[in-house]
Amino acid sequence: MKHVAPHRWADLAAGRIGEAEANRIRAHVAECSRCARARDRVTGAYTALPDIARAPAPELGWDHIGARVYWAVSSERRSIERTSRQRAVRRRRLWVAVPMLGAVASAAAIAALVMSRPAPPAPPVATAPAPAIASPAPTPVELVPAALTGVVTLVTGEVDLDGATTAGAILDHAVAAGSIVRTGAGRAGVQFGAGSAFTVGAGSTVSVRRFDAAAIELAVDGDLSVEVSARAPGQRFAVVAGDRTVEVRGTAFRVVHREGALRVSCSHGRVAVYDSAAAARGEVYVGAGHELAVGDGEPLLDRNVRPMTGAALAALAAAAAPRLPTWTDAASLYRTSGALVVAAGHGSAVRVDGVAMGQGSMTLRVMSGRHLIEAERAPGRWSQGDWIEVGGSGPEARVDIEDIEEVVVEAPSPVAARTARTHQLDASLDHGRVATCLRAVSKQGITDTYVELEVGVDADGALSFLNITSTDLPRSTAACVRDAVAAVKFPAGPAATWHHRLTF
Repeated sequence: MKHVAPHRWADLAAGRIGEAEANRIRAHVAECSRCARARDRVTGAYTALPDIARAPAPELGWDHIGARVYWAVSSERRSIERTSRQRAVRRRRLWVAVPMLGAVASAAAIAALVMSRPAPPAPPVATAPAPAIASPAPTPVELVPAALTGVVTLVTGEVDLDGATTAGAILDHAVAAGSIVRTGAGRAGVQFGAGSAFTVGAGSTVSVRRFDAAAIELAVDGDLSVEVSARAPGQRFAVVAGDRTVEVRGTAFRVVHREGALRVSCSHGRVAVYDSAAAARGEVYVGAGHELAVGDGEPLLDRNVRPMTGAALAALAAAAAPRLPTWTDAASLYRTSGALVVAAGHGSAVRVDGVAMGQGSMTLRVMSGRHLIEAERAPGRWSQGDWIEVGGSGPEARVDIEDIEEVVVEAPSPVAARTARTHQLDASLDHGRVATCLRAVSKQGITDTYVELEVGVDADGALSFLNITSTDLPRSTAACVRDAVAAVKFPAGPAATWHHRLTF
């Protein structure tokens, strides 16, 4: 395999590369130091861009500039007018004063003769120095970072949150600095931002050491999955696992620390793993699609990360807890959401509004309104579903998976899914926009061109990836065609991945 182009590392970090191609790139970089250095530079720059974009613009005072210009010009004009008037007054006074100058001069000469004799000097008068007035010392102002509040969105099995052990009490208990989450045969999910949440896995303990706008620090003994986005400028997010610290650079990752062994997995973005002790200086970066395994007593220096398997990536995605679609503040969310209790047998998969929530019985916090609850009867076969009404101020809503009708919806075959999605792309593509992209090429008389794309669409109709695999068009023209395809809105339906060839 040839060296990997730098822009492909940016595509990989953004999730725009298919699984097969991503695996080939990871296999190559494991043997190529040149591509490994390029990967580190590109992914480092890619993960830094969101922080730069979120930095606040400087205060320029545009609303005061107009007033400042007006007063400056007005003051200058009035100064000129005052000077002209003063000169005119002085000229008039001069004509009146000339006849009197002679008399004044004579009187002045007589007075000078009389006053020519000097007067004796006055004795010096001693004056006491004025006492110094001490300026009061400025009072230091300490800025206290705003505290954060986490909202529990998922409770399954045995969970203890600050002494609350029932699902209803846990769901209504806010997570703050000092909170401790313990799980037995269960797990809990906590959301603390529009795209930020953490999930405590089974048999784990997570302590919230700090939880404010300046820093978030969690200590884990067990299994913790984290997804962080839209961090405040300068905010630090760290997970302490034994003698090691995992610090976030804006990403989704998982930390498993059990019996003196640490495993850090990263699905996208990048995290830094380093020794917590000041004397130790080991540090390793774990990028998207990679993981690190190390024991508590083993050195971090020269420790290599390894690519994650498809099964490991799927497990990392499944470990994430559900999130509320809107995020305002904890008090408002408690008023506009409610509890949904789902009773299901062990191993029975549950889906709410088309999103997989996990297996078995669970209690969820969902927004007020109607929600579609589905159960998986067999691999790929889901029940027709049942609509459940959830109210923010009313009692918790309950549904038993066994009560849902056994009407099942067969998942379409991969061929049928690709065919359906291909027809939707052809029907919805803005061909006028594509023609605009090709205008410069057409003027040159170039015909019989093509662009081949690798397209992925999920069940919700969202593009999971869209990559240019081959083309004979200029790079800018092919990118323009790709953007036109990216603008296509797919409806909800079967998930599909396919290669789409556009010929012109």
